[in-house]
Amino acid sequence: MHSCSNSYAAAFPQLRTICEKQHCCWRQGWRYRPCCDSHRVAVFLRNVCLFSVARLTENMVVMGLSWLLTLELVLHAGCFICGIITAASLTFTQGHFAGQCILYGSVHYNTSSNSLILENSSSTSLCYFVSAISVCMAIYCISLILYWIYSSCVEDEVKRGSVLLNVSLGICGLLLFFLLVSGCVLRIGRDSLCLSVLHNVPSISNCEEAQNKTWASPNTGNQFYTGLYSAERSVWVSFFFWMLIMAVVVVQRRQAAGEDAEWSRAETEPFFHRPSRTL
Repeated sequence: MHSCSNSYAAAFPQLRTICEKQHCCWRQGWRYRPCCDSHRVAVFLRNVCLFSVARLTENMVVMGLSWLLTLELVLHAGCFICGIITAASLTFTQGHFAGQCILYGSVHYNTSSNSLILENSSSTSLCYFVSAISVCMAIYCISLILYWIYSSCVEDEVKRGSVLLNVSLGICGLLLFFLLVSGCVLRIGRDSLCLSVLHNVPSISNCEEAQNKTWASPNTGNQFYTGLYSAERSVWVSFFFWMLIMAVVVVQRRQAAGEDAEWSRAETEPFFHRPSRTL
């Protein structure tokens, strides 16, 4: 990822500037440095993925996939984008605080040095849990997209039976539960941290202003609020996408059940409705 692709830069001119500004991060082997701006990285990933989703949609329509399956895969692509943004934003925020999880943390203001000190932090496993849910969701989505694209290339007609649709519904319900938990953890954890900031830091009216304050080494709290907000927003967007995916799968399940019923009637009709013979 050391240079911007010409096709992506042509589609989104701002990507070249963002990519060039982020070279310092990749040149240092993804070590956490103040130059790594989680918001810019999130914007970069979002724009690249949106361009890829547009191309993917065109290809799926050409492949002849049903419009419901195409819609479902596009929503999966959106969930993939959200998962990557959530994991990246939370990881960069942890990096600015030497790997500590600042959710539910507390902040102390040092009047002698006019700097902020992170007194308490949550277990790192809490942030790892949220990131792991997002990464697993992203892996599942991209795997499903690649599977159906491959199936559409090797098979004339792509269909899912009732069993696969029931499995998909179960996975949707499971991911919705974990995303709900992740969203609540991010929201309540961020609010708890911000309450501590507003209570202990003078001359600020909102939590976002604390990003411009000086933080005691080794912490660099710039963009901490933006990173947590981006992660939370991406989780809730993916939660909404999964609700839409569940609705689409339910519609496909009803269609598959109707087709199975018609096929069953067509199979049994010759036995129960034989034409009568004339003597």
